[in-house]
Amino acid sequence: MRIVYILPILLVVAIQSAYALTVTPDSYYTTVEPGTYDTVNFHITNDANHSVNVTITVDPQLQGKISFSSTSFTIPENSTKTITAVISRNQPIDGYIHINNISVRIKVNQTQIQQPQSNFTIIPPQPVAGKNIIVLTPRENATGYIYITNSNNAYLITISNGVGVVHLEKEDYGNAVINIFGKNTYTKTISILPPHVENLYIDFPSSIKTGDNVTFTVYADGDPAVAKLKFDGADTFIVKTNSFGKATVKFRKAGNYTVTVSYFDKAIIKSFTVSPKPLKIQLPS
Repeated sequence: MRIVYILPILLVVAIQSAYALTVTPDSYYTTVEPGTYDTVNFHITNDANHSVNVTITVDPQLQGKISFSSTSFTIPENSTKTITAVISRNQPIDGYIHINNISVRIKVNQTQIQQPQSNFTIIPPQPVAGKNIIVLTPRENATGYIYITNSNNAYLITISNGVGVVHLEKEDYGNAVINIFGKNTYTKTISILPPHVENLYIDFPSSIKTGDNVTFTVYADGDPAVAKLKFDGADTFIVKTNSFGKATVKFRKAGNYTVTVSYFDKAIIKSFTVSPKPLKIQLPS
């Protein structure tokens, strides 16, 4: 009896995915104050699984009245880039800046805009998701809340003797509104950055064959991470790791693959090969 091993033919498929950008803040309003300029940081997030080229343009009425640290750049996949704009307050203006297909309104009003009081302080001035925010008000006891648009989460804030603390989860990034109710009512809109990850690591077997159950484990700064895994190559698909950082995958097609690991503002790419499991055919002796 002879045993013949037959290796399946490899098929490579490439799929291009769509992309999406988000910009915070999504508008900016101020008032005329001759001889002064406002500096505004715009946080542009690429939620796609591939890099995106970005171009910033402005309406004709804004030309010469607003400048940017950069107007043409590339944002890596699942990353956020901060661009600084300098806006002249010498005279009234009203128009839009265009970040690819996203329009952000810029308006400098002739007279002071009447807005709710916002004379309280947050520490740090630029909050980061997954960390604490300290709220400082005039020395009083009060209550309030913070609402984060992106995650749809809201948290109560208790102010004691002018100090309150609220903890943000890692998905709590983007625009947020804080309302405080005490002797006065205070309102402030803030922008929260996504969590920053220093080290991202994925562990998987060195030898992988079709039909095997293969476990991929992701760690972010040493801890298991709920991350997105995008596989490209002989087959293309996306999975998400569980709370233990693990995802089990069974490959149907042999060939060369890449896996893109995305976790907040960090992404890494690893390559590997899936070998075909030999088929056993028994021939009459």
